[in-house]
Amino acid sequence: MNRALGFALIAFSIPAFPQAPKATHQLTKNERLAIPIKWNATSQRMFKDSEVNMTFNLSTSWIPGPDHKGMLRYKMEVAPQKPPVYKEQPISNLYSPDAIEKLVNRAHNCVISVDFYDADEFILRRIDIPFSFGVDSSAKIVALIANDFTQMDAGDYKKLVDKGHWAVSWNCDPLP
Repeated sequence: MNRALGFALIAFSIPAFPQAPKATHQLTKNERLAIPIKWNATSQRMFKDSEVNMTFNLSTSWIPGPDHKGMLRYKMEVAPQKPPVYKEQPISNLYSPDAIEKLVNRAHNCVISVDFYDADEFILRRIDIPFSFGVDSSAKIVALIANDFTQMDAGDYKKLVDKGHWAVSWNCDPLP
């Protein structure tokens, strides 16, 4: 009986299909630049008369194009930064679904730009972001989202990802 149990354990520990050895393929420069990078989020107050900060999340990658004119691909989400929720503390009216929707609509009326800088603080590119609305399961507006691309050569993108950074800015019409 022990021999049968020993055989069963050995039989189940052998993979059912042989596994291929892992490839030791070195990534090319372009393949490395195509790997998406999720940048550190930034949270800023967009409006002086609002106590709610907006959080900006950005991901980028790069794909080659003809004549060294590749494309910077980017995804950005902008949403109100929610405070930590404590069991004893109810969520304030600032964070009600209607208040969030109003704030996101207000932000959508602004021109929001992203500036990309190299390590020496020189601007590589400024992009005005074309946002769409992000909605929740109740069809309430909860965020702004963008998924787009713009021309940028590999050298500039490499300067950005090596030691560069990004910053967000906006221009809004004054309140009536």
